[in-house]
Amino acid sequence: MPTETMPIEAGSMDIHPKGDINELFEPNSIERGFKDPRSRSEQFNVWLQNHRMVAADSWLRLWLMPVSSLLSIILIGFSLALPVFLSVLLAGSGQLSTGWRLGDELQVYLDPMVSTEEAQQWAKSLEANPEIESITVVSKEEGLALFSAESEISDILRGLEKNPIPVLMVIKPKNSDPSALVNYLKQQSQVDVVQADDLWVQRLQALLQAGERLMGLVALSMGSIVILVILMGTRLSILNQAHQVDIARMFGATRHYLRRPFLYSGFWLGLAGGCVALMLVYLSFIWVEAPLAELARAYGTDLSFTHLSFGQVLQLIVLSTFLSWFGAWIATKRYLP
Repeated sequence: MPTETMPIEAGSMDIHPKGDINELFEPNSIERGFKDPRSRSEQFNVWLQNHRMVAADSWLRLWLMPVSSLLSIILIGFSLALPVFLSVLLAGSGQLSTGWRLGDELQVYLDPMVSTEEAQQWAKSLEANPEIESITVVSKEEGLALFSAESEISDILRGLEKNPIPVLMVIKPKNSDPSALVNYLKQQSQVDVVQADDLWVQRLQALLQAGERLMGLVALSMGSIVILVILMGTRLSILNQAHQVDIARMFGATRHYLRRPFLYSGFWLGLAGGCVALMLVYLSFIWVEAPLAELARAYGTDLSFTHLSFGQVLQLIVLSTFLSWFGAWIATKRYLP
């Protein structure tokens, strides 16, 4: 029995000369007495050479159909760029909350019946509280003057017989978490309203937590889309080359040998799609970084987005390649006869 076969054109499946006998023939053929006379190292070299030839051939065949290949690559790129962009965006937005000291000041509005003198006396007694660093009392007159300067109804306020502005106490707590102090102040009869200036930070943190879960859902959905796109594309390729597959199997090609070109096609599409996704992520941040930084400065903080590290870039490329290869593997497992 000769150990070489003549090359046969089979779509994207070429049976090359000097192919591995263990790859070209079914196991039942080997059991009937066929034995490869070559050493293990020679068989491995032939196997490696076949992989190189199939990989190169699969890459070239993608560009015989440039429209469908480019559409698949662009779709993979957009599908993976969206969750990566959201992930980096959430990480950068988290600086707004982590860089802000929660409970930096408490604004305590006293009951309108409490006078400025009574408020000052109560403030002196509160200074003994170990959770309070400092207290500033804003009298009714000072509050009215500040409100009139910043309001458009200052003329109306001057015409009132009684000052409607209550006494304000600005308390600076020592602890970063002033929840215990807030609860204590709300229980006092002199207090009407206790307002912390970290309310918007708490809302931002809740929004970021919801965004992280939404980002995970988007990433799962986009990954599934990549797998489905490659699965359907590979299925169509298998159906279009069904005749060539049958001819190759008549000459003893194994299932592993037949599925190899399709797997390499999925590999190349995923690799190219990952590169497109990486480019889209960088272009997106170039576009939105300046407006977002301006928005952060309006809230008195700095916002800077860290670019993807080398490890993150490598993870994106590997993930894209694996998802595409996995979609092709499922298609060959299900539809290759």
